[in-house]
Amino acid sequence: MPPNRVPAPGYSSIHSVRNANNSHRVAVNFGSVNGTRADHVEYRMWDGSLTPGVIQAQVNLSLGMTAAGSRGGFSPPPPESVGSHLRRNPRRRKQRGEEWHETTRSFRQLADTVFRRAANSAQAAALFAVTRWQTT
Repeated sequence: MPPNRVPAPGYSSIHSVRNANNSHRVAVNFGSVNGTRADHVEYRMWDGSLTPGVIQAQVNLSLGMTAAGSRGGFSPPPPESVGSHLRRNPRRRKQRGEEWHETTRSFRQLADTVFRRAANSAQAAALFAVTRWQTT
């Protein structure tokens, strides 16, 4: 699924988010968001893994992103194109020091924003480390 698009000035209302992201062809479908307690989003970006740890990490990421969105109080980082992590390290060689810090910065910021428990962050980091980040 392609990532959701965010307009440069941001969204002006819940309805503008829903209207811009009401599709089964975006990573997060906001079609059922109306500003009520019954609201929910659909995460449509996960693969069909049967590995329990992968499923658990994906569920925890979905829950964490939903909770972070509900909490508010943070500014999202600039968008990154799909495949940007792979382009930073195309041969997937082991990195250390400043190079590792720079290459993994956006993922670590995501984990720090969405997780309250260190175990959830560590599990997501392990999944990130073994996932092949493709360009399409």
